[in-house]
Amino acid sequence: MTIDGPNWESFLEPYLHIGAFLASAKISSWGAPMILNVSLSPSIDRTLLVSDVKLGTIHRPTTVVEVAGGKGFNVARCLMRLGYQAQAIGILGGPNGQTIKELARFEGLNILEVPGSLNTRVCTSIMDMSTGALTEFYELATPVTDSEWDQLCEKVRCHSRSADWVTISGALPAGLPSVAILQLIEAAREFGAEVAIDTHGASLQAALGAGPSLMKVNRLEAASLLSLQENVVASDVCEQLARAVGTTAVVTDGEAGAWAMRVDQKALHVNSARRGRYPVGSGDCFLAGFVAARSHDRSISESLRFAAATATANAQVPGPGIFDLQDLETLLPETVVTTLDGHLKP
Repeated sequence: MTIDGPNWESFLEPYLHIGAFLASAKISSWGAPMILNVSLSPSIDRTLLVSDVKLGTIHRPTTVVEVAGGKGFNVARCLMRLGYQAQAIGILGGPNGQTIKELARFEGLNILEVPGSLNTRVCTSIMDMSTGALTEFYELATPVTDSEWDQLCEKVRCHSRSADWVTISGALPAGLPSVAILQLIEAAREFGAEVAIDTHGASLQAALGAGPSLMKVNRLEAASLLSLQENVVASDVCEQLARAVGTTAVVTDGEAGAWAMRVDQKALHVNSARRGRYPVGSGDCFLAGFVAARSHDRSISESLRFAAATATANAQVPGPGIFDLQDLETLLPETVVTTLDGHLKP
């Protein structure tokens, strides 16, 4: 289904009112597209709001937000917020792993657990409300055994049978070779699911050769991946990445926005005029929005617009993947997609 003009109400409806869209788009009657989300490095994600941060002193946060986190779990939470069927899968161990399961159960997030032998990590973000400065403490990805990784790949393979898309997000756990990501990608698409990758480091290089349906990466990481200069413009990076992966590439560039390109089309740019104080999880929400739109065969332009609006809505409130749908509805018509020469895309 395509949109002839900037009718924002009809554009947003598929994402907020899935039932009506299913009927109009003639999607199979079993329901909305199912998206399986793999978290390579789950965590307890804690966001603390502090009135005035001073080093070396005691602080009492005014607000604490704690969720089942890690990039893949954040993607699943965002999709659930948008009304999609979303499952999250990851290796969880120790008391922190139990806490993650309890947090997920409390918010209705469907988690498929692979038991881990080590205690799952914690990631903490502290917002200084007086300055807007965000300080983040992210523990390294929890190591996993070869057996645990094999179990994860097998569980992904089994559940991908009913998935339209599989997203794979986060840092590869310590102790695994970078090519381990290939085993996971192969498992994810055995039954025909589209695969989206959002990772970094050596595993990103390995994933590039696998030709996933979508690769999302920031400009500096993409430049390094492609052996380009750090000051190369994001549009050039996106074009080269799309050609290298052979499918669709998304290159994010901080406050300069993001670029997306399908290998047989031209690069498109999106940016939002509005900023938010809480960027944690916005990249994950960007991926969720993009995949959500693509799961309904939306164009790259429409998907890019929806992804950026979703990411910006996320940044308005503390906590990854916790946003107001009314914010999204307001942001969508404000979010502009342009071509390389600055022409607006409908």
